[in-house]
Amino acid sequence: MPDTAISVSNPPEAAPVETNVAEPPKPVAAASSGTAPVAISIAAPGQTFQYAEPTLPATLEQLREEILKGTIPHDAPTTIATRLKDGKVQTVEGPLLRLSSRYKQLAALYTPIRRYSIAGVGYGCLTGVIIALFNLGIAISRVNNGLGLAFIGTAISLVVFPLLEKNKVKVGFPFSLIPLVLPGYIGLEGGFAMGLGAVCAGALLGCMPGMAIGAIVGAVRRPRLTLAYDAPRENALLRILIPALIAVAIWTAYFYLMFHYLFPFLMNRP
Repeated sequence: MPDTAISVSNPPEAAPVETNVAEPPKPVAAASSGTAPVAISIAAPGQTFQYAEPTLPATLEQLREEILKGTIPHDAPTTIATRLKDGKVQTVEGPLLRLSSRYKQLAALYTPIRRYSIAGVGYGCLTGVIIALFNLGIAISRVNNGLGLAFIGTAISLVVFPLLEKNKVKVGFPFSLIPLVLPGYIGLEGGFAMGLGAVCAGALLGCMPGMAIGAIVGAVRRPRLTLAYDAPRENALLRILIPALIAVAIWTAYFYLMFHYLFPFLMNRP
């Protein structure tokens, strides 16, 4: 991950805040390319505060605590400077509210419904892919047992291995090769096109329901979450309704194509 520096400027009307940084702060550009790999510089009237930690999560936690204190408004001009691998510094500027969406630690303070809905897209795509591969494996196993079991095994591995990695469970040899061996076997057996179609269809069918479910989770959890003092109001109804309607349209088109074109084509094959 490239090193990152975040600079936040308070508007002139914001009240000065005290800092726990003993020594005078360094400019963000120097921090991003010098001693501190990750730094947050906050400019208040008459004084500047800087937080520098060895990792990006620690620096974001420092900024998160400052936001919760109410010393940094969401419209504060913000600069995010990212040090690339080649040593160059890439900067992005904008209000804190907009740039906070880059980091889940900060996005949860302002727009939790949006954050959960975006996360739901990923979970929805993964769930759709797993179900599609599993169903394809069951259907193909009637004709080719080995290929069908390979699709089923791939679907199961998409559930098991992420859970093992999340819980920091190391998988030893040769089981660690399963995510590579199964797709390779599918390709050798001529099932690559079928598998790719199942992956695309599953992701398409699962993304919008996942977004709607994520928005529902965010709307339910928002009243119990710790938010910034000036967090904007979110329209939970639109966050849920729009992806739900898109999901209905996608699923309707899917079933229409299946029953009017795909099934007749398969039944009329010699």
